Amino acid sequence: MKSAKTEKEQLAAYFRRYGKISIPDIDYFFTLMQIKEFSKSEFILEAGKTCKHHYFISKGLTRTLYIDHKGSEKITQFAIENWWLTNWDSYKQWKTKNKS
Repeated sequence: MKSAKTEKEQLAAYFRRYGKISIPDIDYFFTLMQIKEFSKSEFILEAGKTCKHHYFISKGLTRTLYIDHKGSEKITQFAIENWWLTNWDSYKQWKTKNKS
């Protein structure tokens, strides 16, 4: 039975789908990342919180949603395995405020 790819191997395979990337570049990029596991019902980012990260989904499926004025969930996107997820508006505002 083939073993599952490590997060580093999975990320390298993702980048290699789009072009050449060296092992030292993958190693460096990986040093900038944090591995975090979320439970099935856990929020990655809760309403009103600032998005300070980009998320690479290595396993599972997640969704982005908001609650409208009627209290209904409105899904804006899904992120599947080997996909990136970020709240761009929140992230850009945070980066602009925190420029050195």
